[in-house]
Amino acid sequence: MSRLLAILLIFAMPVMTLADITYDSVSIAEVTSIYDGDTFRANIPDYPPIIGQHMGIRINGVDTPEIRGKCEQEKVLARKAKQYTVTKLRSAKTIELRNMKRGSISGLWLMYMLMVTA
Repeated sequence: MSRLLAILLIFAMPVMTLADITYDSVSIAEVTSIYDGDTFRANIPDYPPIIGQHMGIRINGVDTPEIRGKCEQEKVLARKAKQYTVTKLRSAKTIELRNMKRGSISGLWLMYMLMVTA
C-alpha cells in the first residue's frame, strides 16, 4: 500500500508544480474577442499559433458579474463591466500580460497584471 502511495505521489508531483509555474511578460498583437469584464481572447505573436492564436485570458484578481448571471441586475452590471473592458482594450496602444500562469477555470491563462498603454 505504501509503495502504491509513493508511486502516485511521484506521478502527481509534476502536475502539482506545473499549476504553480508563472511565466514572464508577453505582448498582445491583437485582442480578438472580449467575453465579459474579466475574460478575453487575444493573439500573441511570440507563441506558436496552436497556443498563441485566439488564446483565452482571464484577468486574475478581478471578478466581474457574469454575462449569464442568475438575475437581471447581475446581467446589467456584467454588460457595463464588459463595456468598460472593451473601451480600455480597444483604445490601448499596447497590452502586456505579466505573471501569467495556467488557471484552473476552463483552462484559461490567468494574469496578475494587465498593462494597457493608451
